[in-house]
Amino acid sequence: NDTDIPYVFTSKKGIQNTGGTILFENNAQLMQDETGVLNSGNITMFRKARLPKKGYTYWSSPVLAQNVYTFSDGGGANGTPKDSFLLYDETTDYFENTGAFLLDDASVFQPALGYAIRGMNSFSADPAGITLPAVSHPFQFLGEPRNRALTFNLKRKDADHGYNLIGNPYPSDINFDALIDLNTNVSKM
Repeated sequence: NDTDIPYVFTSKKGIQNTGGTILFENNAQLMQDETGVLNSGNITMFRKARLPKKGYTYWSSPVLAQNVYTFSDGGGANGTPKDSFLLYDETTDYFENTGAFLLDDASVFQPALGYAIRGMNSFSADPAGITLPAVSHPFQFLGEPRNRALTFNLKRKDADHGYNLIGNPYPSDINFDALIDLNTNVSKM
């Protein structure tokens, strides 16, 4: 259902999909027991975004092995151009898709890493590509839901740098109060 009220499905023993369809529409969440419970099989999770053709949204995948380009029809005539899938370079404060940040057809979303992805070519008829579409577009994540503890090392070049683009690697909301409380060795978040 596509409402402002999130629907929450709680899994106590993991997700075991042996060929069926497990679908989470926009605003739905999959709450899972503590890490260590293994999942098998795929879920489909939709998230909607309303952005212009030349606008960017930040994404992170809640599933394992989600191909980056497949997510937004990368390179397709109506999709996002492949050079418009970007990673943030903390050392330069620029978004990039070159060198160490080069994405290719085999690239998959890395856990907790944020990606800046431009709107699809089909989103706007205006030449400037800045008009918002009338409705949100459903973006699809397809894969095994992530349910493992993660460690993500933030980068900091020097006092003038240190911004990192990170995202929620799980198919549910994050309790930010608990995240901050558990990371007492972090001076600023």
